[in-house]
Amino acid sequence: MLDYERIDDYTHEYNAYVKGRKGTKVYIAVTFGKKSPVIVIECKKAVQKLSDRNFKQLNEYVVYTPSVKVGILTNGLITGKYV
Repeated sequence: MLDYERIDDYTHEYNAYVKGRKGTKVYIAVTFGKKSPVIVIECKKAVQKLSDRNFKQLNEYVVYTPSVKVGILTNGLITGKYV
């Protein structure tokens, strides 16, 4: 429906570099066929209330991944967006 190639355009558990931390993973990274992600999506459990800590986590992914233009935080019920 959105005309993207599933394998080429996104990846689960993308290894994001966050200064001072190792093994940091973003839940979904949308690449649109490029090497680096353009959109990152951090997913939390549906029962989890989105907190400032979650937004800080998303902010770090966006700040330390220069190719990212949009960051999305969701628990499946509520979505917060960082542009």
